[in-house]
Amino acid sequence: MAKSDVWLIDIYDVTQEWMGQTEKLMRQRILALMEKYRAEIESYMKRVAGWTDRTGDLRQSLAAEIDLTTPNQITLFFGYSLHYGLYLEFRPDLMGRFAIVNPTYDFFVPKFLDEVTNLLNDL
Repeated sequence: MAKSDVWLIDIYDVTQEWMGQTEKLMRQRILALMEKYRAEIESYMKRVAGWTDRTGDLRQSLAAEIDLTTPNQITLFFGYSLHYGLYLEFRPDLMGRFAIVNPTYDFFVPKFLDEVTNLLNDL
C-alpha cells in the first residue's frame, strides 16, 4: 500500500476545531435568546408593575440590558435606573406588594433555562 492511501487524522485538532465552531454557534444562539428575553423582560416589567404612576418616570426607568464586556460571559441584567425603585422592591412595610424585579426573574428564569436546555440538546 502506498503512503498516499493512508489517512492521518489528528483527533486533537479535529476536536479543537469542532469545539471552536460549536462554541461560536452556541454563543450566537444564546446571545439571540438573551436579546429576545431582554425585550420581553423590559416590556413585561413596564406592563405588569403594580403601582400607580404619578409621573411615569419610574416605570420608564425599568430596563433590561445585555453586557458583553467579558469574552466568556453574556450577562442579562434588569432593574430600575432610578434609585427609589429599590424602595418598592425592598421596603419592609410594603411587603413586596410593588416589587417587579424579583417576580420578573422568577417568572422568566424557568422559561429561559428550558430554552437553553433545548439549545444544548440540539447540538
